[in-house]
Amino acid sequence: MNKLYLTLIPVYVTIASVLTQLGFSSYFNIPSNFVENSVPQNIIYFFQLGFAVFAAIKLWMWIVLGLIIVFLFFLSWLDYRYKTAILVLTWILLGITLINFQNFGILLAKNQTTFYVLSSDCSSIEKNKTHIMLGSYQDKAVIIPIDKNTNKMDGAFSVMDISTPPCKMSLENIGKIIK
Repeated sequence: MNKLYLTLIPVYVTIASVLTQLGFSSYFNIPSNFVENSVPQNIIYFFQLGFAVFAAIKLWMWIVLGLIIVFLFFLSWLDYRYKTAILVLTWILLGITLINFQNFGILLAKNQTTFYVLSSDCSSIEKNKTHIMLGSYQDKAVIIPIDKNTNKMDGAFSVMDISTPPCKMSLENIGKIIK
């Protein structure tokens, strides 16, 4: 039974990361074929995302979470029936959370304020727009034009070859992007 759990954990993490990336991409109108689908990349993405979420959790929430874990541990120690009930309840909760990972990706996209931005001296971009890089796959990057005045998406995404970057990119806080 433990070997089954060891194979289900990477599958769960991969599905959760793909759904999160799908939600993030859908907010910016990027097609689903740009979502990373390799198991190692998604596990790395999931843990990076987890560290960011854990860093944002307040102390009182950690205490409540710890008490719940301790309670479930002692409850499962008592009797086999409790152990089975907790296992079934855990699988149901994991299924429910899996359903909401796409909404979580959309929430991340709505609230992200820091992006890689193409420099304004780049010859291939319009001067009245900020061009942000949302992600990269192999040697390609997805670029979204943003209106500088309203922070609203202005036009469709484009794909740029970044194997030899034509422009400098810098990490900048430009605020929330409005759909």
